Amino acid sequence: MEDDDDGAPAQQTAPGWMATYGDLMSLLLVFFILLVSFSSPEISKFRKAVGSLKGGEGFFDPNSSMSPVPLEAPEGSTDQEFYGAVDRMVEELTQQDIVDQVQVFWDKNGVRFVMQDQVLFEPGTSDLRPQFVPVIEAVMKVLRTYPVEELRIEGHTDNTPINSARYPTNWELSVDRATRVLRYVEAAAAWEPRRLVAVGFGEFRPAVPNNSDTNRSRNRRVELYAARRPGS
Repeated sequence: MEDDDDGAPAQQTAPGWMATYGDLMSLLLVFFILLVSFSSPEISKFRKAVGSLKGGEGFFDPNSSMSPVPLEAPEGSTDQEFYGAVDRMVEELTQQDIVDQVQVFWDKNGVRFVMQDQVLFEPGTSDLRPQFVPVIEAVMKVLRTYPVEELRIEGHTDNTPINSARYPTNWELSVDRATRVLRYVEAAAAWEPRRLVAVGFGEFRPAVPNNSDTNRSRNRRVELYAARRPGS
């Protein structure tokens, strides 16, 4: 390496092909970023939609078997079809001003819809309210895009004692509510009876502790679990 006239050593420069290589890598990086951005808008929209339905990660007791799971694409029909159905469900329930009364969760075995009793039943009875129809219809539209082998309808109450001629305990009330929803689904959605199950848990599977009016309200609910396999 020769020195310049002033005695300073000559500076080394990178070969010319390195500049071209660097430009190529930058272009490839931009290209892949664009691919990801173009492929993810529906997923982002879906996550935002489900977030508005779930109303927070703390709805279920994290130590219970009903804890929410990370958002993942359910197996079965195409992701776009399922995501689109959930998005439309959010829009429909928002228009009815009852979107905060429904939560959606799922695991590898199925999808769970949690519906608060405020939009389903008159207090202390299994008499359906008018708001029930748009809620259950919106849920049914989503389920048409999901492979359902068994639809389990679960009734839950809080721990406030009930003692009437029709309902000696909360068990009877929860069973009656689950059965009323089952009958509607069978008649209105034309579900096969062999795929429908009604279960009443009474006060014994609370989502949150029954230690306040707000929590007791959350525990009064009906859950629809769409299972991919019977008994899941």
